[in-house]
Amino acid sequence: MKATVRRLVVAGAMAGLGLASTASPASAAGIVTLACTAHTVASFSYDGGRVAYDTAPCRFGARPTPFHVLTIGVGNRQFGQHGLGCVRVGLGGTRVVWEVAVDSEAFVSSFWTVATDDPTAARLQTFDSRAAPGAMTGPIAGDRGTLAYSWTTYDFENPTTCQQNGTGCALVVTGGGVRAVHGTTRVRVPSAPPAAAMAASSGRIALVRKVVGKRLSTGWNAVQVRDASTGSVVSSFTTVGTVGSIAFARNRVAVLVRAGNGVKHIEVHSATTGALETSLLIASNAVGPIDMSKAGILFRRGKELLIAHPFSTVRESILRIRGTFAGYGLEGTRVAYAENLGGHGFIRICSTTR
Repeated sequence: MKATVRRLVVAGAMAGLGLASTASPASAAGIVTLACTAHTVASFSYDGGRVAYDTAPCRFGARPTPFHVLTIGVGNRQFGQHGLGCVRVGLGGTRVVWEVAVDSEAFVSSFWTVATDDPTAARLQTFDSRAAPGAMTGPIAGDRGTLAYSWTTYDFENPTTCQQNGTGCALVVTGGGVRAVHGTTRVRVPSAPPAAAMAASSGRIALVRKVVGKRLSTGWNAVQVRDASTGSVVSSFTTVGTVGSIAFARNRVAVLVRAGNGVKHIEVHSATTGALETSLLIASNAVGPIDMSKAGILFRRGKELLIAHPFSTVRESILRIRGTFAGYGLEGTRVAYAENLGGHGFIRICSTTR
């Protein structure tokens, strides 16, 4: 805790001197458009040299549109989504997990999975959030051979009094967890709690844990790193503020934290010990999701993508777009992103300067 406070004070002093949040000119190298879609992109995921994405229209009752998996330098393949509306896609190496509404119910949805080289899909789990008690889907996280999803069950804080006199009707967490996806089967990660945000790296998952008995509206700030197979806790830490996004690469976990008065910073922790390594002040209008690689930590500010370098005050501007972002990700020195412009979607890649 003392280390956290000390680093934030130092970073704050640097910001006051104009030394933090220094952005260099846009520095993306060789922006290449991989695909142009007839409609806007609604969902995006990037891992292992592949991009998974889905496009509008997302109206329930509309004819389902296939989602796509684009293997960079190889080709683009379509997959049936087995539901209605748009899907939320997650990618881990050669396997995709997606969430799609069941029939015309926006509050009933299922997780499905498919391999990128095999169109045979399998349904993993269905959730019904039409009433309390109920269950709702959570984040999807993937990294090469690791792919997992989370879910949360909930109920009224006091079901009896809520029914009798309308008190105790706040929704609270009652359970849930994390399931790893192996082929077409799901395997529960032992003892893993439900996650508000989640990232994966090299057989481990980093999750922002939800706590049973706490309200769903809680600003969660406790992070655990767990082995994706055994569920054992590798490390844990808490933040002073709500975690809005999480990234995991090699042996570091980065979290985008919103503290009091709208102040935002990115904390970088050791995945092995949970120790705080650095805390980086960023602009109050910076948003997630964040992603991380050896090149640094990728985040967004309006129509601009930037990289924050741990242990440096430099915030490197990678690119600016004319449209709106539908998603982005970072692997090594390569950035992949989806831009919606003029009613169409564009899947593009570029390289950072590092």
